[in-house]
Amino acid sequence: HPFAFSERLGFLTSCPEVLGTGLRATVSVRLPFLGADLGRLVQLCGRLGVVACASHGGGSPRKAGAVVDVSNAGRLGSSEVEQVNLVARACRVLLHIEERLARVEPVDFEAEPQAALDALDSQAG
Repeated sequence: HPFAFSERLGFLTSCPEVLGTGLRATVSVRLPFLGADLGRLVQLCGRLGVVACASHGGGSPRKAGAVVDVSNAGRLGSSEVEQVNLVARACRVLLHIEERLARVEPVDFEAEPQAALDALDSQAG
């Protein structure tokens, strides 16, 4: 059977949450310092265009807050490539902040995400 597709909405699914590409790109990442404050992590991820939740994969016991799943928040209005790149960039920012926290450096949670994104952009250019 062909997939239901709309030029305006993308792929049509039975779940409106995944309308568009239907792609959920998820990266499991160990963030013991950021993960210790899940509320702050969720807020930070929202600013980066991704969502984070505690990882429960593999069935192995994990330290609470240490491993989180980071996924694209939106699926409508962008391509699959853009969504995967968004998750990759967000994970790089989160790891940058995690490294600073591990070195016990002060982190400005309002300015740091944009500073890290600017640094990524300057490295790419």
